[in-house]
Amino acid sequence: MPVIGACAVLVLVGAAMVGRWGALSGRYGGQLDPGVPRAKRVVRFLRSALGAVAIGFASGLVAGALAAGAGGRLVMRVLALTSPAARGQVTEADEIVGSISAGGTLELLAFCAFIGIPIGLLYVLLGRFLPVGRAGGISFGVLLLVFVGTRVDPLRADNVDFVLVGPSWLAVLAFSALVVFHGMLVAALAERMSLALPWVASGPAAHVRHRQAVKVARVAMIVAVVVALPGFAAAIVDIL
Repeated sequence: MPVIGACAVLVLVGAAMVGRWGALSGRYGGQLDPGVPRAKRVVRFLRSALGAVAIGFASGLVAGALAAGAGGRLVMRVLALTSPAARGQVTEADEIVGSISAGGTLELLAFCAFIGIPIGLLYVLLGRFLPVGRAGGISFGVLLLVFVGTRVDPLRADNVDFVLVGPSWLAVLAFSALVVFHGMLVAALAERMSLALPWVASGPAAHVRHRQAVKVARVAMIVAVVVALPGFAAAIVDIL
């Protein structure tokens, strides 16, 4: 089917981006030289901040379309194939199980691209506190899974689609992998873009003075994950 084939190509493009750029570390918001006149420091800060926002916007937009949009369509197609009895049923999004249209898929891609923007901006805020390279992308994906996956989508326990299609374990596994992939793609795109904009990228050396703050932030994120895990686990159990 052409639509599914196109979605598969888009997901492969995203996977190639993760493979090629996932180990990069550009970061952004470099330290300002105190010897530079105040006016220039303000200009540099604003330019760096606007550049970081642009990176978050663009990386979130692209990753949302490729991972959540095209990837989500593929996962839903697989679940429709493994649930023949659900064919013709109406999903929570008012879609028909087993029915795939180019128009509906384009709408899904556009919607996921739009909702991906806040995720890209979130990475810009948290990225400097995450490990560098691929570990950072995986960490961000796990954070999305634990804090967003079961509270917003795609693993909300009250989503009636999990009653229609299955098996449940396959849905949980596939959507969990998709969320982590989404986080890795956002990170790969953001780091690559930051390296392409030298006036935004700061490089690891710029954060030497803030190692203690980074450690505190990482500990805080670990504690937050531990606190959120029971709710995440409860949602997964409800789906299963």
